Amino acid sequence: LPFWAARKWARLESGAEVPLATELQLHIDLPKETPFGPIRTELCKYTAKLDYVYQEGDTQYVVVSDHKGTKATAPQKEVKHYMMSDQHIGYVACWNVGELSFKYGLAGKVEYALTRLHAKVTSELTFHDETRNIDQAMLDDWYQRMLALRADLSRKWDMPREAWISNTVPHGPCLGLDGRACEYQRLCARPMEAEGVLESQYERERSLT
Repeated sequence: LPFWAARKWARLESGAEVPLATELQLHIDLPKETPFGPIRTELCKYTAKLDYVYQEGDTQYVVVSDHKGTKATAPQKEVKHYMMSDQHIGYVACWNVGELSFKYGLAGKVEYALTRLHAKVTSELTFHDETRNIDQAMLDDWYQRMLALRADLSRKWDMPREAWISNTVPHGPCLGLDGRACEYQRLCARPMEAEGVLESQYERERSLT
């Protein structure tokens, strides 16, 4: 943490970034009727939690930054998996409809700030920040796909679990940051075995320490 703080403080003193907000919870109200079908009331609010928003000193771009911890030996490669997700576009969309965007301006970039959790603090690879430009076309495309997804979830709301598609995509939520299967995968498949799964996981972690 001291090395991270020193690195961050240097950026603040140099004017490379000007803090605008931290720890925000913003949302977008979605319509109940869409071209893809109706959306249930429970799904009509898209919520995003933003870690940090700042303004670039040289370009004046507003950047939405998300902090991530990783066990990956190459954060430069790990960040590409996050960029494949829609989550970061949702961050920008929520900022751009919020009150703070009228005061500070619309966000035009998103950043993933990765910190290696098990690296030597003197290593160049301990920290890796990567930004991506987000334009209006990307935001519009994200919004339409969000409506389609929420409408599909609404349609399946009362259906049995067999109607729901499982996520088996590599680097998805069923894989850890090191690429191994999640220790709690059995818990998702058979929640009635929760007590046994959690107890065995606790024993495993205790043996490692």
